[in-house]
Amino acid sequence: MRCPVCNVEFELASSATKPFCSKRCKTIDLGRWLDESYSLPHVPDPEDDETPEDDWEGTLPVDTTALTEIEKPTDA
Repeated sequence: MRCPVCNVEFELASSATKPFCSKRCKTIDLGRWLDESYSLPHVPDPEDDETPEDDWEGTLPVDTTALTEIEKPTDA
């Protein structure tokens, strides 16, 4: 098998740091992940570009069913 970091061929059965040939290569690989040299590809979500429908006109409807006669708004 070949080490994914240094490309040296080694016996897989004799390595304690599989799939790497040595602890050094294993540490190098971890460092690359932590430095973000390796990363998963970003697939943009097509729905992120859409803006939500906004039909709010700046006033909220008033539910007058729970109000008493004194509290009900008057049309002036």
